[in-house]
Amino acid sequence: VLMYYLRPQGLDVDGVDDISDFESIGSTMVLSIMMLTGQGGPSGKLPWYTQAIVLLTGIFSVAMFAIPASMLTWGFEAEAQRLGIKAKRRALAKRKGVVYRSDSSSSSGSSDGSSVSCIGDISTSDEEYMNIIGGEDDDESGNDGNICSNVARDEATELVTKATILIPICRTLINQRQTSAAKKALELFKTHVSDPAALAGKKAHPSMIANVTIMIVLKCRSSGGEAYADVVTDVAYMLNRNDPAYFETGALTLWDAAWSTICAEACLCLAKMTGCISHDESSALIKEGLKCLEESSNTLKKEDGTIVNSMAHSYHSHVLSELENLSAPV
Repeated sequence: VLMYYLRPQGLDVDGVDDISDFESIGSTMVLSIMMLTGQGGPSGKLPWYTQAIVLLTGIFSVAMFAIPASMLTWGFEAEAQRLGIKAKRRALAKRKGVVYRSDSSSSSGSSDGSSVSCIGDISTSDEEYMNIIGGEDDDESGNDGNICSNVARDEATELVTKATILIPICRTLINQRQTSAAKKALELFKTHVSDPAALAGKKAHPSMIANVTIMIVLKCRSSGGEAYADVVTDVAYMLNRNDPAYFETGALTLWDAAWSTICAEACLCLAKMTGCISHDESSALIKEGLKCLEESSNTLKKEDGTIVNSMAHSYHSHVLSELENLSAPV
């Protein structure tokens, strides 16, 4: 309205490029809105009183449009960040097998014990987006409070990692051919892998069944060839085991030993136990061990006879030699 009443008049009209912008209140309203939104304004030489209205409109445009627009944008970004962090925590909580408790449910959780279960997961591309919006690193002191009991690492993954690291160490100790070193290896593996896996039960990683065979070798080596408590159970296990096929190449990659060779060593150790197993059981164990070595022989050699892994082949030859000596008639 001010723009209309303070429009160029008289001789000042000649300096305006398009006087139709000021011919009615409706026209000046359109012109004002264009100036407020930064879309344009009157052109030409304007008188000082019209310039004052244009200046006043520009000042109002900052307060009426620029600041609210920036606040609205900030609000959307803040909400996107909050939802991104929440979705990332929910997905991480599901992967770790725990219950995710949101901010709203945590306040009411003390009264009714309700919690928000982990729903959904994030794919690789979504995870990259969540890392950008939600941040790569969570605040360990505050943000993790939304995940019950400050979620620790996945126990199943920890057990697999510990087993992967400890098995080569334990094999090195028992290769020293000293009962004390074998006992140390047994205690180490039992404390950090075998016992925790037993406590985890079905929650343990499927590959943890490999611990049984490893433990048999360690128990036999540490006993010095004498009977131990559950030797009968171990004999039955080795004669009736059914290990996954991926154990064979997996062990070769991780420990430089074919899995079937490790099983053959377990059969060898049990067959050499004195005064605890029958002759038939000993013969069955030797037969099972030789069968395992046939499988590892195929694993360790290519079709052209090339050795796949020299260290694993040396271990295979050593176990084969002991088994053949044990099976030879006296």
